[in-house]
Amino acid sequence: MAFSLTEEEYALVAGLPEEDLVDLAAELSITVDESIDHRSLLSRCVVEIANLAGTEGLPFSEYDRHDITDLPDTYRRALAARLGVKNDVKAILKSGRKIYKLYNRDRKRSQVPLVLPSILLPLCRHLSNSDT
Repeated sequence: MAFSLTEEEYALVAGLPEEDLVDLAAELSITVDESIDHRSLLSRCVVEIANLAGTEGLPFSEYDRHDITDLPDTYRRALAARLGVKNDVKAILKSGRKIYKLYNRDRKRSQVPLVLPSILLPLCRHLSNSDT
């Protein structure tokens, strides 16, 4: 079954400008159709960011502490497992800060750090429901 954003999750990111969404999709190597279905494209981006988390980690900063702390334990556990770190806010942030520095150095125009706080809940829901 394909991943799809819930109404509440989509409402949090529905205002993302189309240009930024297309840039994010391109960065994640997602082909964008001429006619853009925002919800579907955002859902595909969440899945690709989940894959990115497993291969290179995710760019978190200290500003994400509150969002990570507020995650349900099952979601935080799934996020930590995908990142390969201890199920602990401090460990998640520590690994994320390293990735964030790389993004600031090598991917200054990346949409991932900008969108990540808005999609953290659906991302973690996807991670907690996936086998990988």
